[in-house]
Amino acid sequence: MGCVCSKHLGGTRTRHENISLLASQTFFSDAEVEVLHELFTKLTSCVSSDNLITKEGFQFILTKDTKRRSLSTERMFGLFDMRNDEAIDFGEFVHSLNIFHPNSTQRDKALFAFRLYDTRQTGFIEPEEVRRSSLSHKITRTPKVKEN
Repeated sequence: MGCVCSKHLGGTRTRHENISLLASQTFFSDAEVEVLHELFTKLTSCVSSDNLITKEGFQFILTKDTKRRSLSTERMFGLFDMRNDEAIDFGEFVHSLNIFHPNSTQRDKALFAFRLYDTRQTGFIEPEEVRRSSLSHKITRTPKVKEN
């Protein structure tokens, strides 16, 4: 039957070559890319049958809620969806997580954060974007009160 992700990574030999390629393009080792592949497979199996993460699936993975819209989740999805095809595949997943690797430069991390908050993609973070982002964080982080 083959690998769960054979659609995206091919057979064992091709899969190993793709993992090595992803490792060579990022700060991750082959072993770390393998672990990320296992994580990606588990995540996609929860939200999809085609080994892709859609915007709704991404929101569910991060918030466990598909009904409440979150500006920060939508922006994060947009940054992970490098091909702008409304789905995150394994390669995009690895390349996007690379920014969080300890060896990633402070400059790259700052650019990622800037792009996250520059919601209008104007090259500036405008007061309205700060306000909307702050409200989004406040709404999504509101603690739930337990009823007795």
